[in-house]
Amino acid sequence: MTTNRLSIYRGDDGSFPFTITDPDTGLPVNLTTYTVFFTVKAAKNSTAAGSLDTTAVIGPKTNAPGGHTSPTTGVTTFALSHTETAIAPGTYYYDVEYVSATSVVKTYIVGEFVVLPEVTTKIAP
Repeated sequence: MTTNRLSIYRGDDGSFPFTITDPDTGLPVNLTTYTVFFTVKAAKNSTAAGSLDTTAVIGPKTNAPGGHTSPTTGVTTFALSHTETAIAPGTYYYDVEYVSATSVVKTYIVGEFVVLPEVTTKIAP
């Protein structure tokens, strides 16, 4: 499992690509039949295992089979809209998990998701 820090200005659109690799071989995971999830939360482990997660501040966003950037090379990208990132500036936590066609669940990456304060809060024509 890898850790990483992501950041975005509050209210901005953003795109976050991930290349999912097998931790044992280092080779890309073929995502053709996989579903990948991206979730941002204010706290780690804020939902009991096996329970429906309703505490996410962003997501869970889902890239299902057919929705990956380059499935055979393990690349999937999550696009966030300015409305999704319009949350209070601060440090949050995210993870990316993938689920195989046979329902094997793996956490690929976890880390901090930092929402930075913006200078301009609204741009109008």
